[in-house]
Amino acid sequence: MKFVIQLLLPIIFYVVGLVAYYVDIINLAIFMVFILVAFIISIACVFYYRNRKKQKMIFTAITILMLLLSLFEFRLLAYEFTTFIVTSYNEPLEVVDNSGIHVLAVHETEIQHFKDLGYMIHSVEQLQNREVLDYVEVTNRMRYHSKNIQLLSYITPSKNYFNKMKGNVITYLNFESKNLEKFFNRDDIEGDSAGLALALSGLIEKKELHNNRPVAVTGAIDGFGNVMEIGSIKAKILIAEKYHLPYIILPVENATEAQKVKSEQNLNIEIIAVEHVDEAVSEIERIQTVK
Repeated sequence: MKFVIQLLLPIIFYVVGLVAYYVDIINLAIFMVFILVAFIISIACVFYYRNRKKQKMIFTAITILMLLLSLFEFRLLAYEFTTFIVTSYNEPLEVVDNSGIHVLAVHETEIQHFKDLGYMIHSVEQLQNREVLDYVEVTNRMRYHSKNIQLLSYITPSKNYFNKMKGNVITYLNFESKNLEKFFNRDDIEGDSAGLALALSGLIEKKELHNNRPVAVTGAIDGFGNVMEIGSIKAKILIAEKYHLPYIILPVENATEAQKVKSEQNLNIEIIAVEHVDEAVSEIERIQTVK
């Protein structure tokens, strides 16, 4: 019984520390103390059972495991001081001139060390000369997730959502143009949320769609034209409103959040939720008749 308790104790310390850190009960420094205690216990047990070969081998393995876990979690230090992720605006972009289809792109900044929200927002707006549209307070869960993704990227190729979007748009349109290629060659835009806007812009360039109304568009698409959920909805709606765009077309999955933002911010913009590019085309054709 004593041996079993000694065997489980280092693992229990590590797991309890990890869970407490993950749910923001403790900070990284205290989590590291938990790991250190687990490591010390395992080393002490190796010494205690130094004359008993089988038990010594078991605790040596536990000690090595604790060492590896320490190295695995040490990478959290790179994320510990990030306190907020701030979203500010980029000016809406027409990929095809006079198409009326406006791509909504946001600017995200990781903020370190700031604790006071008001002071942080004021400082960011002064330094970047950009209005802060939204923010997320970084949690330990987010830090842990980011750390694991980065470590995983060392052994498996990371997803490039922008390149995936490019492939999906070209597949859906079966068409390439200098306007689209110019957008794809930009190095200041990430993610796949421009996919729907690019597909509609391409259809206008192909003369398969006509639009004379300014429309904000956001949403990812697959190669079949299905529209998929995206992030930063609040910021994108606020950008569209700021630039007096009367309509925003977005994914059905984001509709509830979008309506909530519209209500809370008392906005005038009309929200149009779609599941497929064809629906977006129909909606654009509809608004041409609105007086």
